[in-house]
Amino acid sequence: MNKKIQGLIIFLVGIISLVIFMMLGGVMGEFLFVSALIMTIGIIKIFAGIKETCDNEGRAYPFPVSKAYHTYPEIKDFDETSSLLTGFRNSVADYLKNPGMTENSSLQNYASQLQWHALYLQKKRLIKKNIVVDTSSKRCAYSNEKDPLLVSAKQGLNKLGCLKVRAFQDGRYNVKEIYEEINARRTYEKEGLKLFSKNSQEVCHYSLLSAKQTGDGLIVCPNCGSAQSRESLIDGCDYCGTKFLIEDMQNKIGCFAYRKDIETEQSKKELAIETLGGRLSLRFMLFFFCLGVSYSLYQNIDKGIGMALIGGIGAGLVVSLLGLLCGYLLMNFCAPVILVSSVFKSVNSSFKSEKDRETETKIAKKIQDRDPQFSLQSFYGSLQNKLSSVVYAENEVEMAAFANRGVASLLNDFKNVVDMDVDAMTLTDYKIDGQWQVAVADVSLDLVEVSNSTAGSKNEKYKVTLIRNAEAKTEAVCGPLTFRCSKCGSSHSLLYGRVCAYCGNEVELEEKDWVIKSVKKC
Repeated sequence: MNKKIQGLIIFLVGIISLVIFMMLGGVMGEFLFVSALIMTIGIIKIFAGIKETCDNEGRAYPFPVSKAYHTYPEIKDFDETSSLLTGFRNSVADYLKNPGMTENSSLQNYASQLQWHALYLQKKRLIKKNIVVDTSSKRCAYSNEKDPLLVSAKQGLNKLGCLKVRAFQDGRYNVKEIYEEINARRTYEKEGLKLFSKNSQEVCHYSLLSAKQTGDGLIVCPNCGSAQSRESLIDGCDYCGTKFLIEDMQNKIGCFAYRKDIETEQSKKELAIETLGGRLSLRFMLFFFCLGVSYSLYQNIDKGIGMALIGGIGAGLVVSLLGLLCGYLLMNFCAPVILVSSVFKSVNSSFKSEKDRETETKIAKKIQDRDPQFSLQSFYGSLQNKLSSVVYAENEVEMAAFANRGVASLLNDFKNVVDMDVDAMTLTDYKIDGQWQVAVADVSLDLVEVSNSTAGSKNEKYKVTLIRNAEAKTEAVCGPLTFRCSKCGSSHSLLYGRVCAYCGNEVELEEKDWVIKSVKKC
């Protein structure tokens, strides 16, 4: 039952209770108070239902719902970057909603190979569980101020702050770290039945990667020699099926997740506090209006229902002015308490702190002293892909693609996961331990699970340890990378893990790339 129907039922209960009290005669003030309160709750519930419908359909709130709830303006595309982000979000939505596996989808025009592969693994799990994800999203302006740590994508947006970009060079890549203020809703459906909905109303985080390209826009397959676009080769050569890594890219999204953001969260709370007086006053006015109408009806019912209603509405409008005053008086008392509470909650937010940012920058510099082409953002994108391989694995062989055999114990923990948001990811340690480089990252995952016809979400924090040969380094040239199986000689991509797809031979992946050694719950 939706909120509008619930509200209407509650409102009718309030009217029926008033009629019953009037029929009993000698109605006491508290009975009128109860009836008015029930009717007010019903009206507010109806407003909430209208708000929910407008949110789902992307429409503006009508009056007087617009006065009861704060709205945030939708920001349309305004430059190349904003258009790119919208195109990517729409491509992801289409990819996860359409049943079956889509070859050469539009997603390949926007995503890096690692990001595409992470979504490909999720798609496999969705198909197995017979789940589709219906996603709607729009860019909103929650913030009023420019984040001092980030450079605005367009000077004219400084006052809105809906899209913030931090640009820097990161080893082999030019990186744009983008925070887009977003209002998104994902609905998980099974055979047309809605199981669960998840709202994301803070930011969408992207890492936009660019590297020096090695050709004129085409890549020659190292196996059969056919020349194709980078985008069409993301899922392998269209002619011979050879899989290889493609790392030379221009403005490709290497990492993507809906996340919490301490600045956006605080901006929303401050703006909500600023408008709290009006919203409280509207609720008090509704209550006093219902109370005035109820009292006037009780006093004048002997003059006829028509005259009683006219007098009741007039009395309700006059008495509602008292509600306006009560709302603003209460606001002056509540605002300081709410502000202090919001600041305290923000301090405890899971968003990456400035201290964490400084720590990971120092660790990345330590790695780059040994491996000059190391890219932290590429490392995060690779780790997200590897975690996707672990989370969406169907058996021990798949889970071991980018992880040691010991991680297979998590297979049962993730068997029902159909969606994974990386809420936070921070590199916390790096060292040389004998023949291995060892890196440690703290990861916060928001997981959506489906079991039979029920679904829900949970947040889990993990400490992930990765290893790589002490002598391994990042390739200086971002060209297509392919390896040959030492046993059968077939082409083998590091993207698909350590096991040869043709003969089952295990590649010593740790000699070339980072491998997950352990995943432990914090």
